[in-house]
Amino acid sequence: MAKIAIIGAGGFGISLAIAAHQNHHDVTVWDISEEIVSAILRDGEHKTKLPGVPIPKEIRFTCDPTCLKEKSVVVFVVPSLYIRSVAQRVKPYLDENVILVNASKGLEEKTFLTMSQVIQSEYSDNAVGVITGPSHAEEVGRGVPTTVVAASKNEAAAVQIQETFSSHTLRIYINTDPVGCEIGGALKNIIALAAGICD
Repeated sequence: MAKIAIIGAGGFGISLAIAAHQNHHDVTVWDISEEIVSAILRDGEHKTKLPGVPIPKEIRFTCDPTCLKEKSVVVFVVPSLYIRSVAQRVKPYLDENVILVNASKGLEEKTFLTMSQVIQSEYSDNAVGVITGPSHAEEVGRGVPTTVVAASKNEAAAVQIQETFSSHTLRIYINTDPVGCEIGGALKNIIALAAGICD
C-alpha cells in the first residue's frame, strides 16, 4: 500500500483518487477551496463534477497542505493556469523522493512549457510523469472502460504510476515521451475544431 496524494478535488482528480483507492492505496485529496472540500465531505460525492459517483469514505479530503508530506506519488490535477503557483506553494511539503505527476492539459502562457516541464522546472531532483489520454473524468469515476498513458523520461516512475492507478476498467500504457503525450493532449481540441471548420 502506497501513500498517494491528489492535488485538486475536481472530476479527474477524484476519479484518480477512487482508482488508487480501489488498488488499496492510502489516498488523500488536497484542495485549496474549503467550500468544495466541505461539500464533498457532507454529500459523499462531488455533485457538480461527478454527480452520482459515490466517493469512498476512506479517501481523505483536506485543505491542509501538510497532508502532502511523506507521499510516494503526488498528482497535480489543477487548471494549467495555476500549475506553477500551486507547485511553488506546496514545495515545502514535498521531498525529492516523491514521484510528481501532471494530469492537467495545456501549455504555460508565455513560456509554452508543458505542465510536466513546469513541474520539473520547480522540482529539478524529482521524477516527473504524466497521465493523459482520451478520457472523461465521469467515465473513469463510473468505471467505464478507459485507456490512458503514463509517460515519464524515468521509465521506473512511469511503471509506478501505471501500477498505482491501473484497474480492470482503467488501462494505462507506458510511454517515455511525456512532452509528446502532453502536446497531443493540449492541441487535440484545437485540431478538432480546425478540422471541423475546414469541413
